[in-house]
Amino acid sequence: MAENDALPTAEQLQDLLLESPGFTEFLLGLTAISASLLGGDAPLLCAITVERETGPATVASSTETARKLDERQYAFDDGPCLTALREQRTVLIRDLQADESWGWYAAAVSDEGIRTILAVPIPTDNGSRSALNCYSTELNTFGPKR
Repeated sequence: MAENDALPTAEQLQDLLLESPGFTEFLLGLTAISASLLGGDAPLLCAITVERETGPATVASSTETARKLDERQYAFDDGPCLTALREQRTVLIRDLQADESWGWYAAAVSDEGIRTILAVPIPTDNGSRSALNCYSTELNTFGPKR
């Protein structure tokens, strides 16, 4: 394991890539690894969004709820994960209920109890844009120690 146990080693990622029968399976494995390694006491929900000319789509998710959380953003054509992939910058929301920038999204996902979101762009070179989206029901899940 890497020095920081929250990060998978290059060997783990290489094994995942080599053992996955296809790219979709690799992405599913990546969301599962992310959810298990980055999560705290509460379960972490992870999804990967890819945006092409036809629009954004969730191509892999650790749970059905994670996919639905992404899709609520697509309905508005805006949100933390879409901002991360379109602007190629990390979006960290430590307390969704208190964040003024995403109040509409907080209301849209209030039934899921989501409190913290981390959306990280995934660099690509094939004309599409993508991001890893992590959702937690705990406050401040992604702090300096994560």
